[in-house]
Amino acid sequence: MKRIFLEKGVCDCKIVVPENASIVEKTASEELCGYIKKALSVKLPIVSEKEASGKCIYVGNTAFAKAKNVVGNDCENWKIAMIDGNIVINGGNDKVERGIIYGVYHFIEDLLGVRWWNMFEEDVLELSELSLDDDLYMEGTPCFVFRKPLMHYG
Repeated sequence: MKRIFLEKGVCDCKIVVPENASIVEKTASEELCGYIKKALSVKLPIVSEKEASGKCIYVGNTAFAKAKNVVGNDCENWKIAMIDGNIVINGGNDKVERGIIYGVYHFIEDLLGVRWWNMFEEDVLELSELSLDDDLYMEGTPCFVFRKPLMHYG
């Protein structure tokens, strides 16, 4: 069953990062916050896990994600899950956290509907709400570990 998770202009949710968030976790949460603001006209606060309350989007290796077993299988694996009315986005492993940022970008693209056409152009839909399934679960691992597009913009 789909339920409204976020509504345009309504700030009733927090983005939560671990207590000692890594650069990847901070970057991922800021990217998520920025695109939610563009799509739903609301800036969600980014808080540490000790400040988490109410409805939350947990980004990275939070205690909540670990307790609910939403952890990456390898350095590039990512997972997105709805658990107890909260969203958990996590991935990667103890040494490499690329999966976390990949999970956030999949959330932004697959659930918010953002499209990146090249380095300079994007389409961001203006949403009135973000409705998600109660049993939302997405997971993936890129097919290629090393990606380096050899394109020159001039």
